[in-house]
Amino acid sequence: SSMDFWYDLYLAIGKEHVDRIYVQFYDGGAGNNVGNWARKFGCDIIPGYWCLNGNEQPTKGKKTPAEVTQHLTDNINRVCGGFMWLFDEMMSAGTYDDYAASIQIAGANKEWK
Repeated sequence: SSMDFWYDLYLAIGKEHVDRIYVQFYDGGAGNNVGNWARKFGCDIIPGYWCLNGNEQPTKGKKTPAEVTQHLTDNINRVCGGFMWLFDEMMSAGTYDDYAASIQIAGANKEWK
C-alpha cells in the first residue's frame, strides 16, 4: 500500500526528524483514514482536502467547509492542521474564508512543535 511506502521512507529518514505527516484525503487518497496513519506513524497527521467549486456535488473526496470541519473535529486528537486543494476553486466559489475557519479548528487544538 502507499502507506507502507511512506512508512518505509519515514523509517529511513529517522522518526526523530519527522514531526508531522501531510496526507492527501481526496481523489486517489479519498480512502485514507486519519486514525490508520496516526497509529502507524505515531505523529500528527495533516489531512488535505479538495474543495467544492461552487455548487457542484461532493465527489472523489471533495468536501464542503462544513464537511472539512466535521472530519477535523472527528479526528481532533490525531491532527494539528489541514490543507486545501485547489485555491482557484475556492476563490471562484467564494468560500476560502469558510475553509480557513474549518482548518483553524484543528490548528488551534495543538501547538506547532
